[in-house]
Amino acid sequence: MSLEQMADFSKIPYSDGLMDHHPDQANISENIVSPPFENKTFQLRAGNHLHWHLPYTLTKEIPGNDRQGHVPAFYHLPNRWLVTKNQNEQFIVESDYLHPETNQQGLPFVTIPNPYKTSAAQAPFRYLGRRLSFSDWQNDQESHQYWQDFNALGYGEPSFVGFYPNFLSKPPPLAEDSYRFDRSVAFDVM
Repeated sequence: MSLEQMADFSKIPYSDGLMDHHPDQANISENIVSPPFENKTFQLRAGNHLHWHLPYTLTKEIPGNDRQGHVPAFYHLPNRWLVTKNQNEQFIVESDYLHPETNQQGLPFVTIPNPYKTSAAQAPFRYLGRRLSFSDWQNDQESHQYWQDFNALGYGEPSFVGFYPNFLSKPPPLAEDSYRFDRSVAFDVM
């Protein structure tokens, strides 16, 4: 068990022009924010979960940033990770990948406010992050959308990259379906 993501933006009520989503909920933060002290709401999938810390510099505000009425600026985070399991199985994790707005209900990824929402009919959230085998990633010729301002604050949550459930778009896709513990499994992350 683990604490859940600080906010689940997929619970925001909206209408896509064809259907109302969550019409029985008010559009207030208490409906999407994780209730304090209720930490039994998030189940980690069985398997290996990788979580690593980013260099200190990437998690701090850019020095010398003018604060007179401006939003603090942060460095962009690394967005492609090569993960090697036991020196032979390789994955690419795209931390800033935005899943298409269609058919995104119930994906096992973190939700963020939709950074590219331009009309009321668009969903107010997007799912973030994906994992592909290295060969699938090399052969992927499709055009995808990525979060351009991907930084340590994420959508404005100070614990975005430090709190595992807020940022699990990196590790959970690497979780395996095996329940057995194996000391011979090793991962390298670059």
